[in-house]
Amino acid sequence: MTIPYGVSVPTLNEDLQKVFEAGIIFENNKLYISIPGKFIKDGKSRLIIGKNWGILVNMIYKILYSMHPVLKDFTDYLKNMSKLLLELNCPVVWVSPSGMKINTTNIKFSSIKVKSSILKKR
Repeated sequence: MTIPYGVSVPTLNEDLQKVFEAGIIFENNKLYISIPGKFIKDGKSRLIIGKNWGILVNMIYKILYSMHPVLKDFTDYLKNMSKLLLELNCPVVWVSPSGMKINTTNIKFSSIKVKSSILKKR
């Protein structure tokens, strides 16, 4: 499995479900993850309780970052670079492996509290 630089627990969850061709089952108001038998040693498919699946995904995520500390440094570098470019009001520009040029611009927003004249509530 490739470890992308922006890996997060939700994206890792989705990736693992794709890798294991997992199905999601709701039964008796409980969530289960179905793993096909071809991924299990004895060849029988398994249902994993959703909570246990979440624990497994979190463990794998922590292992990825403990085995690859450079990955954390790299993602921190990218976050800090993004903050710097935001302060300088510059876009982030890069070229994807397929050759497509990608531009992103971050904009700072400030919230304004308003009060409804009809309901007299914020």
